[in-house]
Amino acid sequence: MALTSYSADEKQVALIRLEREQARNAINTEMLVELLAHLSRARGDTEARVVVISSNDHLGLSALTSARSSTRRGASTAWSSSRSSTTS
Repeated sequence: MALTSYSADEKQVALIRLEREQARNAINTEMLVELLAHLSRARGDTEARVVVISSNDHLGLSALTSARSSTRRGASTAWSSSRSSTTS
């Protein structure tokens, strides 16, 4: 099951929605990988001029990685890989 979703509308707004409300949208490794993929998609989307990150949880967004994530090193690797590919 996806933890995030991506859509773009006719007003050129790309929406990335966090969908892990059972954990209050705490960002774990899987969610981080999905977020990075959506950001990459938005970068190449000629129909998107603005990216909005939102949540399906009425309590808002998470700013931290879940301490329960067993593969935290994977998230660092995913972030590093994403950063190096954008600066090359």
